[in-house]
Amino acid sequence: MRGDLPGWLACDVEDAALGALRYVDSYVDAMCGIDIRRSADAPPYTSTETARRVLRSLARNLGTVASASALARDTAEGEPRPPLDRKTLPAYLQAFEDVYLREDCQPWGFQPASKQAMRVTPKRFLADPSVATSVLRVGPRRLAEEPEYLGGAFESLVMRDLRAYADANDAEVRYYAESGFEVDAVVEDRDGRWTAVEVKLSCNDVSLDKAKRALKLLAQRTRDAGKRPPSKLVAVFGVGAPGSHTGLRVAREDDGVAVVPVAALGP
Repeated sequence: MRGDLPGWLACDVEDAALGALRYVDSYVDAMCGIDIRRSADAPPYTSTETARRVLRSLARNLGTVASASALARDTAEGEPRPPLDRKTLPAYLQAFEDVYLREDCQPWGFQPASKQAMRVTPKRFLADPSVATSVLRVGPRRLAEEPEYLGGAFESLVMRDLRAYADANDAEVRYYAESGFEVDAVVEDRDGRWTAVEVKLSCNDVSLDKAKRALKLLAQRTRDAGKRPPSKLVAVFGVGAPGSHTGLRVAREDDGVAVVPVAALGP
């Protein structure tokens, strides 16, 4: 993943693979070695390697609900050294948020003061999935050989785009979760209109059916609770489109679910 970092957008497309990877690597170097120190009001921002340990932990837990304590344990990275303490890890997490490198996705409930949403852990995301692949030193070929992580990186890419489009329309992106059931994204505006989104890397009959079941179940739950139903149900996919779901075409199924290629996402 080359990413959509500002400096890269001005590069010649023909420079693609290697140039993009090196650009993202230099961006990560700057963030870990310089930028978070500039953003900090206090120590312990003295170790570039500690910053990288935190960033690697976030990258490994991309799109998950890993708790702060789980991230702290992960920073030990299997070596005979202690995990970061309760003060140090939050400081680095806040620093990465301050430089817009980390952006958690908060849980969503049927109503603004939902207690259910308050009990759910935020999902861990970085501003761009290319940062995760860079800090883990995962190139295109290796990424293709790790379908589970590739799926998480693709979800992160879609979430990044959804946040950008939502911000432009005074809306926000959250996710829905309850025991044994989750919907990847809920985009809601200030008036309470909302769209449910499921993200699938491959669009085959099995994954599309799974996405539709989750979307329809959430819609039914809101109706059963007497709350506003969704304005739209959307399944976003990356590759392997069946039938008419190709290129930039958005297809609405007979059951009301919009099937959207990632390249067709927009405000």
